[in-house]
Amino acid sequence: MQKALPMLQRELTQQKESDVYNAYRLAIASMGEDARYVSKSALVDKAMSYPAPRFYVTFERAARIIARIRKGILPDRMTTLKMEMYRDLYGLFLQKTDGRISSLRNVLEMEAPSFYIDKPHFNRIIRNKLKGGGR
Repeated sequence: MQKALPMLQRELTQQKESDVYNAYRLAIASMGEDARYVSKSALVDKAMSYPAPRFYVTFERAARIIARIRKGILPDRMTTLKMEMYRDLYGLFLQKTDGRISSLRNVLEMEAPSFYIDKPHFNRIIRNKLKGGGR
C-alpha cells in the first residue's frame, strides 16, 4: 500500500496539470479572435477563474485533514491556498454527504471552486505543457 499512495498522488498531479492546461486553452477559446491581442497574464487570470474539475488530493490525505478539522484542529504548516481548499472540501463534505468519512470519496471527485494554486505555479504548468507540446 505504501507504494500505491505516491503513484496515486502522481496521477492526481498529472491530472491537475492537464486540467490547468485545458482551462488555459478554454480561456483562449473563450476570447475567440481577440485572444491574440490579450496578454498571457490576462489569459492565465481568466483560466484561474474557472473551477477545477475535481479536488486534487488523495482520499487518505483528505480523510486525515477532514477528521482533524472535525475535531477543531486546524492543520499547521499549510499554505493559505491549501487551507482554503480543505475548508471548501469540508464545507462540501458537510453539505453533500451523510457525514461518514467513506463518503468523502464522492466529494473529492466533485467540481472544486478553484485549482488552489498560485499564479506563478499556474504559469509554470502552462509553460511546461507548451514545451512538451501540450499533450
